[in-house]
Amino acid sequence: MTDDSAPETAQTGEPVMLATARLVGFSPRDNELLRAFLRRPSSAGTSLEVTDALDADVLIANMSQPESVMAVRRFKQPGRTIGLVQQFASDAAYYQVQQNSQLLYSLAQGINRLREGWYPPHLLQHTATPAPALPPAEESSPSANTEFTSADEVPAQLNSEPAVATPAPSEAAAALPSVEMKAAPRDNQESLPWQRKLSILVIDDSKFSRVSIQEALVKIGFNVDTAIDGEEGVRMAGEKIYDVALIDFEMPGIKGPETIRRLRLLGMNTPQLLIMLTSRTGAVDRLRAKLAGCDAYLTKPTKMSEFVAVLTQFASQGKLKRG
Repeated sequence: MTDDSAPETAQTGEPVMLATARLVGFSPRDNELLRAFLRRPSSAGTSLEVTDALDADVLIANMSQPESVMAVRRFKQPGRTIGLVQQFASDAAYYQVQQNSQLLYSLAQGINRLREGWYPPHLLQHTATPAPALPPAEESSPSANTEFTSADEVPAQLNSEPAVATPAPSEAAAALPSVEMKAAPRDNQESLPWQRKLSILVIDDSKFSRVSIQEALVKIGFNVDTAIDGEEGVRMAGEKIYDVALIDFEMPGIKGPETIRRLRLLGMNTPQLLIMLTSRTGAVDRLRAKLAGCDAYLTKPTKMSEFVAVLTQFASQGKLKRG
């Protein structure tokens, strides 16, 4: 889903004032979410007012949409464009933000780069000082190869290279493949950053996903309960304290983001970590989850090592307290 490197970037060194932004290639709902994110104070790296005016200071475009490509070509201020991309291009005439788990951080970083005077290197007419590269793709430890899968996709082979998550096909085309789930090696468990078994709640409408994820997590030593939808998950979390909740995005009734919002309202019963685990890979889906209060976003199939890495990261930051 991500590249290992980003294209070379450069900047003029002359600060640029940015106050307004125009959004292209997003649905009305997505525009609303992005408006809320961009209005955050300047200390958060954004502070932009969204406008429909063609002379906006910066253009933010979803480059997976044809209309966005045309809008970028017609924008009269070269270099003041941020394109959300699925794959980096070496000669793009705009600042690139990849549609991965660092989307919001990278978007704020891109706005600040433009404010600092960033300009597409191949459009510069003079020598410029290279700016730091875009954030590299996230890497996960290969020590554990258990994969969380869904019924909406064919699982990748264990012990293979990390798979590229693809959008889920229609329900009519979805199959229920047979998968052997293997727990992580016993020696990997010795390095876990907590001193007790974590209590995990898996909220997923797919029985195959619930069973596969539960079996994999139980084998590594966690206590796992499952819920068939968001409403049941919120009810269970209100009755029992969980350390971590794994929430699917697309479910009947309340969707994953709304489930996260309701879990956040449980106060002391809110799980310490709310992790979205889904086959949806779009930038806007990640944004919706983030704005709802999601702590981390993992795409299916996810290797056990990736999941453990997320837990380790939050434990080291004190966000997953030890018993």
